[in-house]
Amino acid sequence: MKRIPLSWEAFDLLATGRSDARSLATLKAGQFSKHMLLLRLVKTETDLCLDALEELSPDRFTEIVSDPHFGAWAARTLRSAAKADLGDVLSQPEHRRYLSARFGDDVISLLLNDFSPYRDLPRLPPAGRLPDDAVSLWQDMFTEAWTILARDHAEHAAEISSCIVSLVPLQHNAQQRFSATARDAFGAVALTTPTGGTDFAVTLVHECQHTKLDALLDLVELYDPSDTRRYYSPWRADPRPNWGVLHGTYAFLGVAEFWRLEGNRFEFAHTAEQLRRALDVLDTTRLTESGRRFARGMRSTVDSWAVPDEPEATAAVERHWTTWQAANA
Repeated sequence: MKRIPLSWEAFDLLATGRSDARSLATLKAGQFSKHMLLLRLVKTETDLCLDALEELSPDRFTEIVSDPHFGAWAARTLRSAAKADLGDVLSQPEHRRYLSARFGDDVISLLLNDFSPYRDLPRLPPAGRLPDDAVSLWQDMFTEAWTILARDHAEHAAEISSCIVSLVPLQHNAQQRFSATARDAFGAVALTTPTGGTDFAVTLVHECQHTKLDALLDLVELYDPSDTRRYYSPWRADPRPNWGVLHGTYAFLGVAEFWRLEGNRFEFAHTAEQLRRALDVLDTTRLTESGRRFARGMRSTVDSWAVPDEPEATAAVERHWTTWQAANA
């Protein structure tokens, strides 16, 4: 894997939850290098014929190797004894569908990936091919979401436009909405049907944070993998490993900033209090020196906010902690 230099300046900026064009370019370069390493391993450790891939034009080769689900295909091929079909990576539906939106000069177009056999996630089955009326619904909500992001959340909009390339619809769940990213599929976001434009927007912010952190973790070790203890997370009912608390904290750092800029006092205060508790938990986990520096960066952002006094928000976080203790004592 080609060594991708990440400056401390970029690291510290990412730790605050923010980014710039240079830091995002470094993360993306790291992912392309990772995919090239995976490809090299597939060549040397399997007997798959890769002639079709090697015969592509340079631009098409880069496009394929950069695709989120190329990473998922390569990782699955190396993990599984079963042969994965390269044709599944190279072939595309005749009519691929995109969600596109414009607000002023800010334009975005994300692939609606309801076809790749490598788009599934553990315990989150993907939806099948969406009918046209469902695509229209997604498009309407995406247009509203992009207006919110580009108008009121310029930094988040820039990150999403740079890092996210495809959306994977998940099977409908009447009881709960889900969204997720996979470390093997940088740039893809899986989600159930949003409830509206604001829900779509905050989900993209949340998952873009996970995407950035996954890419950073391929460049810098932030936690001690030998720490097998489980910890409290204000967003989960189950005890979580150190990396789970780290991921949740970073994702909701973006969510809190979203609600702060939206002027939603309750959601902002609620998420900020969750973050304070999560950061206190992180201080008890085994992080690397870089990880501790990263946690200090996240805390500096939380400490910089003027959080409104919302007693009900604080009480809701306390109730979650009390319930968690009773269930996991």
